Amino acid sequence: MTDSVQLGSLDALVQSLTLPNGLVLDEVRIEIGAASATLNPFALDLDRPGTFEVRVSADSVKSFLELQGVGGMKDVSVTAEGGRISVQGTVRVLVEIRVTATCVLRIEDGKKLFVEIQDLSVPGGMARNLVESQLEKVNPILDLTTAPIDVDLKTSDASDGYVIVSGSASWPQRR
Repeated sequence: MTDSVQLGSLDALVQSLTLPNGLVLDEVRIEIGAASATLNPFALDLDRPGTFEVRVSADSVKSFLELQGVGGMKDVSVTAEGGRISVQGTVRVLVEIRVTATCVLRIEDGKKLFVEIQDLSVPGGMARNLVESQLEKVNPILDLTTAPIDVDLKTSDASDGYVIVSGSASWPQRR
């Protein structure tokens, strides 16, 4: 009896995965083609890297920002369209000020996703500095350096109410 099996393909879908930082990944999808699996100890030998995709809804981004208390912002609304994330909210700097931030996504080292302010509509420089310093505290918003699979993030987008990050996935080799 052998302790390995052959896989024609493997598709995995994880829904509502909450990360340690509080961000909820609405969907994590991993698809791999042909592979062989050793059962004891478990290991996968992939013919080629598979695909990896994460989808985070604008509502999940909103909940994350509220949880993190970014800039003391309240009455938050978030949209994800046209490759950008738009965040609107009210911050208090002596008086309440309505802030709108247009953000873009940046992938670093194929493992980390950062949110960067492209445009900030806010009266006064003090509120701008407050929003930027708070954003620094939550970045990277997604960090896969310690993920149980080897992930290489390649693209990010914001459309149809979702932040979508995709790349390739491989199973770590046994040591």
